[in-house]
Amino acid sequence: QKLLKIWERDAPHCGRTLTNIESPCQINGVLPVKDSRGDSGLIMLACEQSRVQTYFVPQLGPAPKWCSFLEGITEELEETAGTAGGVFEDFKFVTQQEVDELGA
Repeated sequence: QKLLKIWERDAPHCGRTLTNIESPCQINGVLPVKDSRGDSGLIMLACEQSRVQTYFVPQLGPAPKWCSFLEGITEELEETAGTAGGVFEDFKFVTQQEVDELGA
């Protein structure tokens, strides 16, 4: 399987999909990372490849102390998402017709 689904476990949204994480290869194991504060939002996936995949889901908890820089990155993304243009401000979205015209 290449998909990890995470659902809400607390009321009133119990059972609602929180997020889906799609891996480029088969997932063999999942490790929700904990630190001295308890659960964190960091998830590590062991897959059919040489590198361990890591994902940060802030809704699951804070970043572990040893990678607290993730909190700063998340806050920056939240701030830019609220501004005009947001994260994709420097991107140009094209239609299929424009892709065909470019020969891509």
